Amino acid sequence: MSSSNSSKLTELLIKLRCVREQSSEYSVSMTLPIKEIDGVCRLDCKLTGYVNSDSAHEYFAFEVNTKFNAPMPLFRFEKMSNSEEERMTKEEICDFATKLLDEVLPNLKLRRNGKMNFEKDGEDTVVGEIKNLFGEIEMPNLVMDKCECSVCYEKTQTKTDCQHSLCYRCWSKLKEVDGALPCPMCRESIWYTKPDE
Repeated sequence: MSSSNSSKLTELLIKLRCVREQSSEYSVSMTLPIKEIDGVCRLDCKLTGYVNSDSAHEYFAFEVNTKFNAPMPLFRFEKMSNSEEERMTKEEICDFATKLLDEVLPNLKLRRNGKMNFEKDGEDTVVGEIKNLFGEIEMPNLVMDKCECSVCYEKTQTKTDCQHSLCYRCWSKLKEVDGALPCPMCRESIWYTKPDE
């Protein structure tokens, strides 16, 4: 992303804050046109915020949730004012916009725990390697949970209500049958989807 997009987003958020204050509506919530992240579709991506520092911290946030009838939060990135009495400065809003456009969105990945993260520090890789090591240990007194997606065989910790391992990437690509999503293993209905808006 270019710094011009970050600057533009900063100016638009400041402008939105002014418009909301004039109308005495202090909460911000808008659905963004992002349909897929890291192969996961059926997402509800929102830009939210609270733009009045009289009674609560002022903040802006980017949120990602699944678009099922029981939405699951996958990710939240937030920038908040330092105290309830202070407003977010232009620099803080710029920091939120820059980090969102330059670091968060380009690096957002689905992790094996079913959540999304953008960190590039390598901790997730090391944790994955440790879990893989323990998953390969064979001892007669141990029973290991392999935690592989039933469809793509990628490592995952998410399971359906019927207890089959299924990563959100594959889960989000299941085809509806009469408004329900059947489990790819046992065909039991695992969730109903909300219609696309």
